[in-house]
Amino acid sequence: MHAALGILIAIGVIFAAGVLTVIAVLGIRRSRRKHGTSGALGAGLLETQSLLEPSKRHVLSATRMKSESTDEDSSGEPPG
Repeated sequence: MHAALGILIAIGVIFAAGVLTVIAVLGIRRSRRKHGTSGALGAGLLETQSLLEPSKRHVLSATRMKSESTDEDSSGEPPG
């Protein structure tokens, strides 16, 4: 009797852990969709830093050039 109760409790704990994991994963996905990615936050902070520290502007311009070339490459059009 005690062994069966122990097994049921163990199964319940494992089930509860699985349910909590699924809830956590869904919450993370929802949060990413709602708030964007850390890349967007990084770009915004780099913009702010370039305003406060003019020496960082070259980093921002290089990032923009790289982003623009990536956008052009992903459009499917040949370069040139």
